[in-house]
Amino acid sequence: MKDFYRDDFNEEALTTQLETYQVIVQGKEVKTITDIVMFFRDLLPESRLFFTEVMRVLRHVLVMSATSERSFSALRRQKTYIWTSMTQERLTHLMTLHMHRCVTDAMDLLANEFAVRMNQG
Repeated sequence: MKDFYRDDFNEEALTTQLETYQVIVQGKEVKTITDIVMFFRDLLPESRLFFTEVMRVLRHVLVMSATSERSFSALRRQKTYIWTSMTQERLTHLMTLHMHRCVTDAMDLLANEFAVRMNQG
């Protein structure tokens, strides 16, 4: 993740802020992402200003987590609906189209033409 998002963060500030965070939570029980979120939620707003880069990373992690949850939820719905007749390869292709539907919906696909003609009669 660090290499992929390197342009989104100030690496030096992030390193310093993470070291500060580790000192503050030393001895406290922090086991889950929820514990980390609660730590920052409980901080005074002016104290959060010292952790801008950490907060940015945390937002990225939470967004990626939510995206993954939606993907698995969609997969479960699709797999349940057409379980008996679908191969793994077809399911993979279908889920790829589903996850990138904002792009694929805008494409002029032969399948779109087929769907329109089928609906017309």
